[in-house]
Amino acid sequence: PGTSSPAASARATATSSPSARRHRPAAQAHASAGAQPASATAGLGRCPVSDVVLSLFAGQGAVTAHGMPHFDVDVVSTAAQPCKFNVGARHLALVVTSGRAGIWSSADCVQGLGSLVTALQRGVPTVLPMTWDQELASPGCAGRATQVPAGTYSAVAADGALTSNSVTFRVR
Repeated sequence: PGTSSPAASARATATSSPSARRHRPAAQAHASAGAQPASATAGLGRCPVSDVVLSLFAGQGAVTAHGMPHFDVDVVSTAAQPCKFNVGARHLALVVTSGRAGIWSSADCVQGLGSLVTALQRGVPTVLPMTWDQELASPGCAGRATQVPAGTYSAVAADGALTSNSVTFRVR
């Protein structure tokens, strides 16, 4: 449980194309515990969604303009047996909202490693650090990047219908 493997430092990166042109990632995530090569998860079944819990933690309650809010997504299985779950950027997204309006999702402009399968063992979290560059984004990365105004925002981690707790933070 919690042992590292060569894939433990694998990176799954989601970037918005405007940010990519500036060589600054919009969102980054990597599994710091539990990620394993595909061969290590080959004999495992998929984790039932009902047995996976996502928890989101904010690195700080407020960030300055042009700062990058940092989050940790903990992915934990409650299943009795080890199982596999995809924590890649095309599957598990950080979603930022302002009120009911969608502001940004790390799934909008995925580049790089979009799939990263990890073995989950009951109660042992796979931790994915993620960041947001405070820019608006849209599916397909259409349009120019626009910095969000100061204000209060919320974030969740989501994989389809599976979502984490909501975290509220301020951009100053």
